[in-house]
Amino acid sequence: MKTLQWLGAAVAALTLAGCTINAGSDTTTTPTTAITPTTQSQNAALAAWIGAHASGLLQLGKDINQVQAGGNAANMTEIVKGCLALRSDATKDASVAPIPDAQIEAHWSAALTEYASGAKDCLAGFQQGNLGLVAQYKSYRNAANAQIGQVAQELQQLAGG
Repeated sequence: MKTLQWLGAAVAALTLAGCTINAGSDTTTTPTTAITPTTQSQNAALAAWIGAHASGLLQLGKDINQVQAGGNAANMTEIVKGCLALRSDATKDASVAPIPDAQIEAHWSAALTEYASGAKDCLAGFQQGNLGLVAQYKSYRNAANAQIGQVAQELQQLAGG
């Protein structure tokens, strides 16, 4: 969903700026465009951060998709498993080193807080049959997705896109 899309946008933005992103064994390099050394250093630091944390970032998207798929199938077990995974992964991602750009980190941190809060309400809502809490989960998820959109937009701007 949108979480997976932002990672793709972030990777694309950084590779457009000529950065090498290493997320495990795959490395992608794109020829550099005219950018300043400061921007190039900043982009390299961002690319290194994304490379180091790509699997965790992708896992958040998978967690959200699991909740959605469980809801679409009316499968309580899958919904609860997805909510538990989302809460765990958002909390885990919040404990890693910050993104090396304060503005982008602020959006990322806000998104993780929203995802964790939403996962808490998701669990409580489905376990208690409380539709109000389920609606709050959706509200938190949408707010987090908006923050993720800001992260992607800022990364693209840094890359000159």
